Amino acid sequence: MSSAEILKCAPEEYPEYHDDEIAVIMRGDYGDEENPPRFRLIRLSDGETLSGDGYEIFMSESIYNGNIGLEKPTDYFLAYREDTLEVIGRDGKILASRIIPGVEYLDIFGPGLFRVSADGEGGGTGALRDALLDAELNDIIPAGKYNSLMRDGGYTRNYDYVYQDLMLGYKNAADGVTLIDVMNLGGNTLIKDVNQVFNSGPNRLAVRVGFEAGLMDWQGNWIVRRSIFSDTLND
Repeated sequence: MSSAEILKCAPEEYPEYHDDEIAVIMRGDYGDEENPPRFRLIRLSDGETLSGDGYEIFMSESIYNGNIGLEKPTDYFLAYREDTLEVIGRDGKILASRIIPGVEYLDIFGPGLFRVSADGEGGGTGALRDALLDAELNDIIPAGKYNSLMRDGGYTRNYDYVYQDLMLGYKNAADGVTLIDVMNLGGNTLIKDVNQVFNSGPNRLAVRVGFEAGLMDWQGNWIVRRSIFSDTLND
């Protein structure tokens, strides 16, 4: 059977990812609680299943960066089933594994950088907490330090969205105000306690800090700033 024939899945199946050698096959429906999506990894030369079946989430490494897209085949997958998070190689072998109950969302922020959103209180409460893990699924940023983590980027003049090597960590201040720490992809804080991040570019951030707004570099130095009450401040 040819690769093209193998990819002509049964009506209830769909190739979520494929390249010249392997494919991730999905069955089920995102909108069907009784038949939710489940995934498996197959080899296209013979249709053999390489991973176990029944994964709830199965993500390719190549989707992590909107600047790259699918220009190259994925090197690995991030997958989840039965309270276990796994890094899976192209051959289906498990490269790393960690028990994390209640995972709802996964994101790949960069090579070997995984954001995991899990129900921190258990029982389906919806109280999700984000953590950042490395390629071995060890904590870079543990769950609970921030309410949420986001990969940051900005729009170009052509309205293309380009990711930067930055993350935003959202947290609650003592007065209930949400503050943002700007970090590099290693989890190191570059700028603390920002009120808003509007846009970002190479070594530039459009931010508001307190009653001032303007451009900062990634070291937290103001390039230009203005009072939100419209009086320009001189550095």
